[in-house]
Amino acid sequence: MSDMLAMIRTLGDQLRWAQGLDLPAAAKALLTTVRYGVGVSPFLALLPHVTDAMVDAITLAGTVEEAAEHVARLGRAGIGQVLIHPFAPPGGTIDDTIMRFGREVLPRARKLLAIE
Repeated sequence: MSDMLAMIRTLGDQLRWAQGLDLPAAAKALLTTVRYGVGVSPFLALLPHVTDAMVDAITLAGTVEEAAEHVARLGRAGIGQVLIHPFAPPGGTIDDTIMRFGREVLPRARKLLAIE
């Protein structure tokens, strides 16, 4: 079992490196000193190491079309499930965001994946 976990970690490291998402050695060393805590304060020292590419790779934002394309890209990369932490747009609600994601984004993403 430990050999399988080591292989999965190695593949994950290679994927992050290929996507430009691998943390620099200094950030990895710093990460080992950060204790999990409530809020963002324990992680503030890591912010200088977080690139725009990293943020773009793990967040969904923009129009329905942009979000659907991003979900489709995740699907193409082998990710079969997406967990969202929705925010409400100005004048909207979190419930609106969840409903719109389910009614508009996911069907478009599925359609994009089915076309390929």
